[in-house]
Amino acid sequence: MAIVEKRLVKRINWILVGGVLAILCIGLFTLYSATRHATSDPFYYVKRQLIAVAIGTVGAIIVFRTDYHIYRLYTRHFYWAAVGSLLLVLLIGRRAGGAQSWFRLGAFQLQPSEFAKLAFIFVLADQLESHQGGFERIRDFLPILISAAVPLGLVILQPDLGTALVFAFILMAMLFVVGVPARVFGTMAAVVIPILPLAYHFVLRPYQRLRLLIFLNPWADRLGAGYNVIQSSIAIGAGRFFGKGYLRGTQAQLRFLPAHHTDFIFSVFAEENGFVGCVILLGLFLLIFLDTVRRLPTSYDRYGMFLTTGLLAMWTFHVFENVGMALGVMPVTGIPLPFVSYGGSAMIVNLTAVGLVANVQARRSGVLF
Repeated sequence: MAIVEKRLVKRINWILVGGVLAILCIGLFTLYSATRHATSDPFYYVKRQLIAVAIGTVGAIIVFRTDYHIYRLYTRHFYWAAVGSLLLVLLIGRRAGGAQSWFRLGAFQLQPSEFAKLAFIFVLADQLESHQGGFERIRDFLPILISAAVPLGLVILQPDLGTALVFAFILMAMLFVVGVPARVFGTMAAVVIPILPLAYHFVLRPYQRLRLLIFLNPWADRLGAGYNVIQSSIAIGAGRFFGKGYLRGTQAQLRFLPAHHTDFIFSVFAEENGFVGCVILLGLFLLIFLDTVRRLPTSYDRYGMFLTTGLLAMWTFHVFENVGMALGVMPVTGIPLPFVSYGGSAMIVNLTAVGLVANVQARRSGVLF
């Protein structure tokens, strides 16, 4: 066992680990800049974020050192625990920002939908690996769609449209990797698209419908629903090429920019570091993405490849949506920027996911278990 562990350590993907560490450092410095005037303690939010980083790091180490096939034995436990927590939060959860998505645990809050993403990926990877035959027709993967629909539906009921979109993107990415034909995706689109107008009118809350309308024209309500997007665009534009400098961004420092430590932390970073800083930050995300995609074919088995695909899809959608809504090219959904935005649940899940991806990558090419 000790020999195997040494071999695993030698096979750690330092591009993944180094990239995440660099983004984490950027996130902590940006969080301090965004929140130093928010309370009497300028390090209040940073210290709370560091607690989540510590817990997530421990989780990553534990997950990395454990053969990831062991987790497959507990797939159903993970799945039903996730479903149970999503049901429970609808009954006794705390409501904030229009969604009932959090449990209050003393001085901290827990968002079960973040942890449900991991369970969601585990169950999809298990079902895709266990499936016998092809995926030529929708009925071939109907059990997979049913398994996906339960947590997805519970998240929509909160209602948390942004997280629901993350679940949907993970599902599509994993089906694509397993080789589902394009015509099947076309059939699914033909079923879903006619439902969208009905969902808009009867499922979405008024504030969610307003967010979609404001996405098309934020100036239609520049002092209301469109205010966040407008201030975000001003902050990013004010950064120009090299930025205003660390701690010198007026939009965040003077509190013109709402949710500047969560949803719009990218705007804070862009104002202070400019186009050059944004290229560096997004370049780190791109490096992790490309390197992970490059290593997918070398996974020890299909199960490991499916796990990595799901986790990579989760990160990818978060980055695209968060940066997109900061730029005003995506609707505001409240999705955090991985390893950067303030939020303990998301940080713990993302760091644990890093440990899982590193685990799969380190066990490539027949490392003994």
